[in-house]
Amino acid sequence: MRTLHGALSTQVPDETIHRYTLRMAGPDGRISYRGDWAAQERALFEAAGYGDGDRLEGDFFPQLFP
Repeated sequence: MRTLHGALSTQVPDETIHRYTLRMAGPDGRISYRGDWAAQERALFEAAGYGDGDRLEGDFFPQLFP
């Protein structure tokens, strides 16, 4: 859920830079909790009822192509 980007530049932006990230999974995609590096996100998923091994479907995972 988190992405860290970097670039070799000495220039500091003078305004906010907006980005959009799209992640896609196949129809058989499932949740796999691995480590505590995304503990906050995992807590959100678990509070919404998603457990380890659950399919990527429901409100948190909208379907782009039926």
